[in-house]
Amino acid sequence: CRDDCRYQCMWTTVGLYQAEGYSIPQFHGKWPFARFLCFEEPASALASLLNGLACLLMLLRYRSAVPRQSPMFHTITAFSLVRQCLSVFLHFIRMIIKASHNSYVRYYFLTHLLFPLVLVFSVTGIINLLWWLCWCWLNRRILPYWWKCGMVVLLLHGLALLELLDFPPLFWVLDAHAVWHLSTVPVHFLFYRYTFLLTNFRLGTAGNFTSKLL
Repeated sequence: CRDDCRYQCMWTTVGLYQAEGYSIPQFHGKWPFARFLCFEEPASALASLLNGLACLLMLLRYRSAVPRQSPMFHTITAFSLVRQCLSVFLHFIRMIIKASHNSYVRYYFLTHLLFPLVLVFSVTGIINLLWWLCWCWLNRRILPYWWKCGMVVLLLHGLALLELLDFPPLFWVLDAHAVWHLSTVPVHFLFYRYTFLLTNFRLGTAGNFTSKLL
């Protein structure tokens, strides 16, 4: 089919560039990736799966250990579910753009959907960062473990800068997008660790169920 032809021609061209000592270019606006089964970017797919599993695992542990009357129980549950839905939606849009070889379709999605979304998320992300940092600072004398919340916020926003890196995939698999996703997996555990400690503090049950998180 046409996709397989493009894929094989791309690697033939890559081989010629390497043989002549030239730097590898992008093809149709993206770096060449070695396919694995049906995944065009296997490292990114694996990293996304690990993120989803980490979030789901910690959410299930949170719901099984924290009393439902906890002030943050329903908030944390809703936040985790919304986060996963947004992640799936954005990955779906990204797949449509990358899979489309029609320049008009790519242009439409980029200008009418992706760029506005990036702008909205960038502005809300900055507001969210500043709000949470202010909240952490104002509550530093009241709530213990406030620094864990600040660390989560800084890591999430700081690690997102990895997306700005632009380099040919290492071993034709690992690119900046995959590195970013892989680096955020441990943040889930730190975030839920903070929520457990905060719940313990608010309910006055320090040590009663924090160990269930780990």
